[in-house]
Amino acid sequence: MALFKTSFTSYTLKRNVDINIMYPGLTPDEISHGAHDHAMKGTPPVLYLLHGYWGSHNSWNSYSSVERYAEEYQIVIVTLSAENNSYVNLNDFIPKISDKLFPADYYAFVEDEISNFVHCFFPVSRRKEDTYIAGLSMGGYGAMIHGLAHAEKYQAVGAFSPVTTLQNGRLGDFKTMREEVKTKYEPIEIIKKAKNLPAFYYSYGTLDYLLPCQDWFEEELQKLNIAHTCNRRDGFRHEWKLWDEELDNFLKWIPRTDAFASLPKRFV
Repeated sequence: MALFKTSFTSYTLKRNVDINIMYPGLTPDEISHGAHDHAMKGTPPVLYLLHGYWGSHNSWNSYSSVERYAEEYQIVIVTLSAENNSYVNLNDFIPKISDKLFPADYYAFVEDEISNFVHCFFPVSRRKEDTYIAGLSMGGYGAMIHGLAHAEKYQAVGAFSPVTTLQNGRLGDFKTMREEVKTKYEPIEIIKKAKNLPAFYYSYGTLDYLLPCQDWFEEELQKLNIAHTCNRRDGFRHEWKLWDEELDNFLKWIPRTDAFASLPKRFV
């Protein structure tokens, strides 16, 4: 596997940003059997993988087996940083002069720029059928507000121990929030107005401190008769052991039709 630690100037955020790109490559086993060519046989699918609160683009690499999963499942995995900004446009919540001068529009960065950069510099599939988004905690929320609202771009969405609603108050007073903000950033409202939804995988632990909002969200999905897979894990807290296992489960679960999908799982 090739790990690209890349820095580039973001036209959305008006500053340099760092991302990691895990690209499946030759394994020692393949080399020992005579492989001597790094060329990919086609363009692999891509997963945009989001970190949680307090995290960064390095969190998944530090605390999970994400690099091994990229190799085993032959999928490109991209991690990026959104600081603690929930993958939203902060100007929608806190319009300040400083935000106008240095706009923290992480919504546009995730939705438009990151895929533009990856497509321009790396050979990955541009097909919606080969594009996925997932994340943990705050990143699970980010994956939902982006993926569920853009079925034309993402084939599947994965949310692990996600924040499921703005009503926790971290982004402001829900009762006084403008209606257009709620419909853009409240996951259940996105689902209600969506004409189509990507395949949706949702998981959390029964000892999670966010359990009330996660159970509530699962009940809402069932009330609305929304097709989804929910993996409610007994005995797990808000923790990396769960998220590592759930990333593996999500990669097994996602619907794939790419050229690499029918190949045997790699062991590295």
